Amino acid sequence: MLEDNTTFGILITLFNTEEEFTEHPVTGEPLKVTDIDTPLDLDYFTFSGKISKSLEEGSPSLANFNFEVINAATGALSIYLSEAEVKSLVPLADAKRDIYNPRLRFLGYYDINMTSTETNNIDRLLQGKVFISDGVTE
Repeated sequence: MLEDNTTFGILITLFNTEEEFTEHPVTGEPLKVTDIDTPLDLDYFTFSGKISKSLEEGSPSLANFNFEVINAATGALSIYLSEAEVKSLVPLADAKRDIYNPRLRFLGYYDINMTSTETNNIDRLLQGKVFISDGVTE
């Protein structure tokens, strides 16, 4: 959700999760699975993401997200849009308001991708719908 007349930003921390098994001493069957999280080193990745009005291939981009690696070693990443970028999106949102929350108007869809600079593998980190939340204060 984008708030009218504000900047948008989120801070995420990415981890690599591996499973560690404890085995039964006689049968060798797994007894307990423990997730071991280690920060993902962001020096080996690039990020991209956009907002689009539709999910159709070739649909024009309404906005591209900005990315800033806060701390590569700890996996900390900032994803943001400036206030000017958010303001430019407000008139593009549907005029029809959400039936359950009249402040919300549908804008489009988004996704955030991460590309490995070593293997060129692409992973989608986040995806969903984008709504504009109309404000009353300038």
